[in-house]
This record gives sequence, structure tokens and C-alpha cells, in this order.
Amino acid sequence: MPDGQSGVVESLAEGVNVERAPLVAPIFSTPQYERPSYVLEDFKWGSGPRGTTGGTITWAIVTTGQTYPANAEYTSQATPISSVFMPTIRAAFSRWDAVGNFTFVETTSPMTADMVVIFDELQAQSSDTVGLANTWSQGSEVTNSYISFDIGRRYRLMDGSVQTVGTSSSDGSVDFYTLVLHEVGHALGLDHEDNQQSVMSASQRTDITDLTADDISAIHAIYGTPSGDDFSATTATTGVAVVGSTVTGSIETAGDTDWIRVTLTAGTLYRFDGRGSASSGGTLADPALQLLNAAGTVLIADNDSGPGADARIMFKAVTSGTYYLAMRANTSTATGTYTIAATANPDDYAASTATAGTVAVGGTATGIVETAGDRDWFRVTLTAGTAYNIQVSGTATGSALRWTDSNVVLRNADGTQVGANTRSSLGASALLTYTPTSTGTYYIDALAYSSGIGSYSVSVAPASAAQASALTAGDLAVVTAPPAISLDELPTQVARSTTVFVEGPLSAILTPPPADLFSLPAEQQNTFMAGHTPFEQLLQQQPSTGYNLLPF
Repeated sequence: MPDGQSGVVESLAEGVNVERAPLVAPIFSTPQYERPSYVLEDFKWGSGPRGTTGGTITWAIVTTGQTYPANAEYTSQATPISSVFMPTIRAAFSRWDAVGNFTFVETTSPMTADMVVIFDELQAQSSDTVGLANTWSQGSEVTNSYISFDIGRRYRLMDGSVQTVGTSSSDGSVDFYTLVLHEVGHALGLDHEDNQQSVMSASQRTDITDLTADDISAIHAIYGTPSGDDFSATTATTGVAVVGSTVTGSIETAGDTDWIRVTLTAGTLYRFDGRGSASSGGTLADPALQLLNAAGTVLIADNDSGPGADARIMFKAVTSGTYYLAMRANTSTATGTYTIAATANPDDYAASTATAGTVAVGGTATGIVETAGDRDWFRVTLTAGTAYNIQVSGTATGSALRWTDSNVVLRNADGTQVGANTRSSLGASALLTYTPTSTGTYYIDALAYSSGIGSYSVSVAPASAAQASALTAGDLAVVTAPPAISLDELPTQVARSTTVFVEGPLSAILTPPPADLFSLPAEQQNTFMAGHTPFEQLLQQQPSTGYNLLPF
């Protein structure tokens, strides 16, 4: 018979999701102020001392028609778990398996499994009890563990759905994934800790959606650091990403690739960030990320569309189901750690003066037009009387906003549009030149023309002397015009006296470039007009500065 038992009840209390109320006196008796950030029970799986492997640990979900051990202290209302909950439970076990120096194996026999999972009536423990982990040990070695969740609750699953078990009078819901992570952590030998920024905190937080570094360090303190590859590069991987959270991993050897399973919903736009050293997401210098379908076929890949050398993928799922994120180093010899973040319906910057986006004169910022119609504002400080070039360009790689989709608007401190906007059909990017009449805060409104989406960069730089001399305060000019532009591609708000600057030889636009089209004989005018677009017909060459639009 086992000679020890530990039970930990999780309670739902006002202001928090989960708090601790011990079922029996805690085994760990060191005073609270002496505890480290993580707290360990004095038992573990496996016969070795603390710091050694836990070996193979079997676990089973009690389903309809199955029996389970009578000595597990379940009540008469113990209830089998329906299939809708199983992916979330399996994801939590897989997450611990990925970081622990032990092997979880799911079985279909609760009678013989080391760990058993079931729903039960737990509110007799207290009115707010939501989870319970009971663990039996022989000396310091665990023999069995029984995990139950309250049948009178609403649980939010990893696919975003909310499921009610039994009858629940509560309007709120408990995050089931982190609750399972928490209870399995108890079954593995972790106690509650003082650090609230962790899964094993005594209070479950809505902003903690995955194991933290502290949780992982705690499990390594009990079972040692696992050796070998953390995640396989197959559909059998134990790696799981939950949308709205992050997962961490390691490229341990040259050429290693890690696959992470993720569940997506049709019609939803997702952003996947592969973070390395550029964003303090790990030590991997240049992450490369791929998105694969359920069969393991690559759908899209990226290297540098995120900040610095980070990877970023934008993807709108057509079919609901399982996908995989494959992480590797962009160079064949590199190794290091990484973080993958999965975000649904993302928006990086607000389209208002409350935006977190900023860009300095002489600098560059990056962003994403995530959905058709999305607009991102960037705050910038401009000086009166100084001409500036303000440019929005699609990024060079990855899920880029094509230059044909770029658009830019300049707004004053109140958010009111200043002058005209310029769309990118006038050049390789959306680029405008502006001389403010007053010094202060302005906003660059980056958007797509039509329904384009993708990543872009925003830059602000002083205009050239020629451009500045041609402008008066408040003027707005289009820059970088390609050949053969039609009049209907011009922004309607641009005044007809605005100077249009052209990069490259002027002959690229007008060949030969007349001094004044309308001063030519009628025959020459007609000849020129027959071979050029309406916009070219309205151009008048100016000495070394550009072209003026002629009245018409």
C-alpha cells in the first residue's frame, strides 16, 4: 500500500481564476519566505533521486463505459470525459512531455494507467473548486495519480470554444488548457509557487497561456534536463502551439527542424512569429519558419519578414483542422533556442492617435496590413519649414505588401489628413514629400490600396535640396514616378501646380522631352500626344527639378 498521499484542490475565487486550498497538509514545510521561485514536493516518478529521469509514465482519459480504480477517491458523480475535451488534455500532456526528462504514453486503460483523468463533482471541497490532483507515493517514488475537473463548470478549450460540463450557473469560463497543465504539474511533483508569472502559480492568470521558463526549470530540477531532440520533424511531434500563446523550443544540432502542431479555424487570419535573438525570443540568430498542412506539405515559408532576422507568416485558413509550424535555422550550421507565437486576427498598430507605432526622422519602422482595410498609424515629430520624404514600401521578403498595394497618408496631431495621399502605382513604393507649417507631432497612416495585405516598412528622411526648393510650406509632392503613367492614377487631391519629381533620367518619361508641349506647333503636339499617355501630355519640363502639371 502506498504510504503517502498529496492532494491539491484548485478553487475559483473572485478576482482570480484559480487559487490553492490544500486537501491535506502540504508536504513541503519550508516557511513561505524561504521558498525559491518554484516549489517542489518531496516525491517524483521513477526510482532515482531528484534530478534523474522519471522513466515512462502512462496516463489515460476515462471515457464512456470504462472503469477506473476504486481507491481513487472519486465521488459517485464521477463522469467520463467526452471527445471534445481530449485534444486540449492531450496538448497539455504533450507540452510537459516536450520539456520533461520522462516519457508520457497515453493508454486506453484507466485501470492500469499511472495517471487517470476524469470529471467529478468537486464543489463539496469548496463551492469554487475547479480541479483536484491526488498523488500516492511509496516513500519518495510516486505510484499513482488521479486528476479530476469539476463537472459543474464552463471550460474554454484550445480551439476557442466554450464547453459546459453538467449544469453550470456561472457566466464565466476557466481556461482548460492551463488548468490541465497546472494539475499535471502537481501530479509530476510541483507545488504552488509564489511567482504569479507561471502556470504553477497559486492563482491562474489569463495572460499565462503556456509553460514559463520557471515551470520548465522546476520540472528540470526534479527530473533533470532531457537529452536529444525536443520536437521531432514529423506529424508525430509532441510540440503543440495554442493560438493566442507561445511555445518555446531549441534547435539543438545543425540541420535540426522542429514541428509544432497547431489547430486553425477556416476563415480566420493568423500571424505566426518565429522569434530568435532579434526580439529576445531565444538565441537563434536567424529563424526560418514554414507552415504545413495536415499531410506535412509546405504551404508557405518565411525567413526575415519579422523584426530584424525574425520570421513571420501571415495565413488565412481555408480549411479548419490541424496544421504544423516547422522551425529551423536559416543557415545549416546554426543552433539555438526560439519562440513561436500564434496570433488570431492580429493588429499590430491602431489607426488612431493612441497608436503604439513610432518612427524617427532618419529611421525605419515595420508593420503588417493584416486584413483588407487595415490602417496602421506611426507617430513622428517634424520641424516646420523642413521638407521630408515619407515612404511606405512592401518588405523585400516573405508575406510582403506589394508595392502596387502600398499607400500612405500624413495626418496632423489631431489625426486630420494633411494634403493628399499617394498610392504606389506612382512608383516602387508610396512616397510623398511634405513641408510642415508648424513643428510638432504628425501621424503617418500606412495602408494598402484596394484590398492588399502584407508586411511593409515606413521611413522618414529629409528631402533633397532640389525637392525642398520646389516646395512651399504645406505642399505635397509625388515622387518616384515610373514611365507611362495614366492621369487616372494621380491622387485627385494633388493640386495641378504640384511638382512631380522623377528618379532617373528625364528621358525615361518624355522622349524627346519638350520644353513646353503646348508651345509646339499643333502638328508636333498631335504627334507627341498620339504616342504618350494622357498624364505625359500634361507634363511640362522644369530645369533639373522635375515636371509641373499643366492646366487643362
